[in-house]
Amino acid sequence: MQSKLGRATLAGACYLFLMQGSVYYHLLVAAWIVLAWASSRRPWRTLLVVLLASAWAGISRVNWMPVPAILAIMIYLLESPLGHLRARIAAYVAWPAAYAAAGALAALAANRAYAALSGNPPGEFDSAFTSGLLWYRLLPSATYPLGVLPAILIASAPAIGLLVSRPRGRASSLHPLRRLGLSGALAILFLGGLVVSAKIGGGGDLHNLDAYLVVLLVITVLWTFGVVTTEMGTPNGPPAPSFALLGAALAVPVAFALAAHRVWPMREMDSARAIVERVAQAAEDAGRQGQRVLFISERHLIAFEGLEVRLEPDYEKVYLMEMAMAGNRAYLDRLYADLQAHGFGLIVTEKLNTGLQGSEFTFGEENDVWAQRVAAPILRSYAVKEELGSLWLMTPR
Repeated sequence: MQSKLGRATLAGACYLFLMQGSVYYHLLVAAWIVLAWASSRRPWRTLLVVLLASAWAGISRVNWMPVPAILAIMIYLLESPLGHLRARIAAYVAWPAAYAAAGALAALAANRAYAALSGNPPGEFDSAFTSGLLWYRLLPSATYPLGVLPAILIASAPAIGLLVSRPRGRASSLHPLRRLGLSGALAILFLGGLVVSAKIGGGGDLHNLDAYLVVLLVITVLWTFGVVTTEMGTPNGPPAPSFALLGAALAVPVAFALAAHRVWPMREMDSARAIVERVAQAAEDAGRQGQRVLFISERHLIAFEGLEVRLEPDYEKVYLMEMAMAGNRAYLDRLYADLQAHGFGLIVTEKLNTGLQGSEFTFGEENDVWAQRVAAPILRSYAVKEELGSLWLMTPR
């Protein structure tokens, strides 16, 4: 694409497409490394690229560990015809197999090394494998009214349409093995994303299908704009555009973006500043008395307000919630022991609710896990000393 306007439009469309799944920016680093330097004509360099990108994925997110290798394989399948290797399929799949093996080893090694160097118990890194599954969230629910499955089908439809429309005989220009590899990778990531979306803590949007969306986007862009080599060994030019599909490819992400739009309330700065100053004073007073101060939430105040208190690394809200949903017994028992021993002179937290909700409410099961495994044990050992807006300052009973 030569036009600056065309490139800018494509970049904007890709951004909107990825935002359907709220793809975290740090995960895109792994994809960018592969897309920038992988090439079917430079297999050894591509192998090194896969190793590097997979190591990054391994320390970033479990379900992204295979993505760099998959992207490299997709590029290989789109650029490399079987040609004279038709009778030697084993030779054709040798490099994809090498990418898959190298990527898996690099990602796993980086993941385990990170776990060992972090100082945290290894079991805390496997919480994703012990959380419960809420399959009903794949369909419309209070947590996600559209439902994960209908939403991802809608989000995927324009891209899939561009891939299967077969303009100018494009699909027939690829060997069935190549088509099988492309569709198989998408199917694996699609099904894997659905499983992860069904885990407690998920199912509220499409972000657990981010790997699927990234690979689908890459294949669709390369396919649509002719970066494909036919079985004859010649580049396949761009197809005649389907304006209906291209329009849908722009309209659907825009609709998702508008649906996710929210108006953030204006804050009353004077009262907010007064709350921050009161929290800082209470925390520093407790610290000067030699007491431990636990910030379950609002930990940023320690850094940005320069509080003279020691940071307690355990029991941060998001991490604590992860351990509660995973039912990590060792971690929770350590929390309960600290609470019962009144190990903290002051706890700073958002208001705690012990009411149960169930599946009729948005993230109702998550609320119930927090209420039963975190809020109730805290309230048994600590009382509210001071209420500051949405915050509680709690001291031992």
